[in-house]
Amino acid sequence: MTNQEYNKSRTISTPTTTTSDLVFNNPYILAKIAARLDIRSLSNVQSVNRHFYNASNYETAKRRDIVHIYLLDDYNASAKTVSPTHRLFYSFRAYTRLWLNTKPMEAIVVIGGYNRSPDYRHKHNSLESLSRYLPKHCRITYLDVGSTVLTSSIRYKSLTNCHINGFNDFDRTAYPCMSSLLLPEIDGIEICRYRDINSVIIDESVKCVLLFQSLKLMRRSGVTFGKASRLTYWALESMIAKFGDNYALGGGTVVAVKSMQQNCPEEDDLCHTLVLTIGGDRVRTGSTVISTTTISFELFYAQLKTFKSRLGFDCDDSRRSTTACFVFSNRRAFGDQLSLALQMTFPSAALFGFQTNEGMFGKEFAATDTDGHQNSRNKTFNEIADTLNKSVIVLVNFQFSKH
Repeated sequence: MTNQEYNKSRTISTPTTTTSDLVFNNPYILAKIAARLDIRSLSNVQSVNRHFYNASNYETAKRRDIVHIYLLDDYNASAKTVSPTHRLFYSFRAYTRLWLNTKPMEAIVVIGGYNRSPDYRHKHNSLESLSRYLPKHCRITYLDVGSTVLTSSIRYKSLTNCHINGFNDFDRTAYPCMSSLLLPEIDGIEICRYRDINSVIIDESVKCVLLFQSLKLMRRSGVTFGKASRLTYWALESMIAKFGDNYALGGGTVVAVKSMQQNCPEEDDLCHTLVLTIGGDRVRTGSTVISTTTISFELFYAQLKTFKSRLGFDCDDSRRSTTACFVFSNRRAFGDQLSLALQMTFPSAALFGFQTNEGMFGKEFAATDTDGHQNSRNKTFNEIADTLNKSVIVLVNFQFSKH
């Protein structure tokens, strides 16, 4: 072989480096590309090659933010073509399809403030329809809390609630709304769901127990609330005797409860009872039973300030944590005075308020007592028999670093 032929063979066999190779093998460029992609595109590019897989995983991890969505239906009430609840379902789907930039594994959805209860036999009011654009393994807890709801967004403190007039009745003062807490998979935060109190498992990592019971199914099955309440009380007593009571607890009735996993639409059915346990190293909780004997902002505010002072965490630091405030209230207290007191005390909390006239459960639980001594909690469990004069407040604080 001549020198000319040898040099020619070397030129042919030498691999060429293309522009795409330079891009696909440059972590800095891939990170810039991944940062501009939405959450669904990040999942799709994982199959391109190993470098895209690593870049998309890193970017997805950076977007593990807890999101609180507040949707208000202020559409013209005279328009009867589509129901307000249908419009809220549509708005939620549109948000999760177009704007959601994280990958939630848990969704707690609350709807209320309407005149007419959603008809769950219609496909557009099904959880499968609501959660169409959530990840396939996302678990959904859906609470229909009826015509009265107290809620707010974290950024905008607009409320959908009701007030008491001179005849001790309620007038709706705002529009139907939907409020949802979307939680991605974060180490140190774990939520478990149970459809029977007797099946609940609590270990030392559990910090909070939330109980919801469906009035709709009670009425369908002919079970009186008095009987259901006694059975619930005995089941909770048995649970506390078995697992102890070193956790916050709150519960009550709502209109309807549903629970399902996105990839199991056959579970899209109503629950008699749903229990959520929330725990992990990044979770801090507290619960209290407040007196509502007198409808007074000053009375509510004083009790809530005392409760807040006993908490072992900062629920106002929205940059490092997200706090959800669950309010199990009664018909008498559920109004502007309680709304204002909660807003003034917990301005950064996502607020979920339910009117639970026919029963509620709760106990005192905070990190410290009024003197600041650790672990001297009042661990008394209460069935709130006098629901006209008591309400239950449960705070759940999720601590995580936001990128």
